[in-house]
Amino acid sequence: MPAVNLVHARHAVSLLFFFCGLIFTSWASRIPAFKELYRLNEAELGGVLFMLPLGSFIALPFAGWAVARYGSRIVAPLAMVAYAISLYGLSISPSLFIFSLALFIFGFMGDAVNIAMNTQGLDVQRAMGKPILSSFHALWSVGALCGTLVGGWTLQR
Repeated sequence: MPAVNLVHARHAVSLLFFFCGLIFTSWASRIPAFKELYRLNEAELGGVLFMLPLGSFIALPFAGWAVARYGSRIVAPLAMVAYAISLYGLSISPSLFIFSLALFIFGFMGDAVNIAMNTQGLDVQRAMGKPILSSFHALWSVGALCGTLVGGWTLQR
């Protein structure tokens, strides 16, 4: 990869990590609102929230296969778009059952993004010849902070 393409690749992967953190915490900051909306007690909330890691777990072989078959450069942005759409799906769920399914899909797509963007990050790191993966993870944290701030701001409205 030419040097200019490496800079672009690094920026693109940085954006993936940032938006992944933003999307996840946009969801997480709204958990109390969903608990109230569906009138869930703590045990019921825990059961519903289990759908997210279940979706993540089920995604592992599919995401690995997709990255191996099509490459992380293709899978990562597609999965990110699907992840963002699944966040929207959570917000428009008309029932607890649909919300649970949407949460499963959100977990599935989150793990697909995670696997693809980390694979892409490792490819960029390898091409650059220096350790940069931690900078990508730092950008996930910056995105998470921004998502939390946006979530908190929207709760004030």
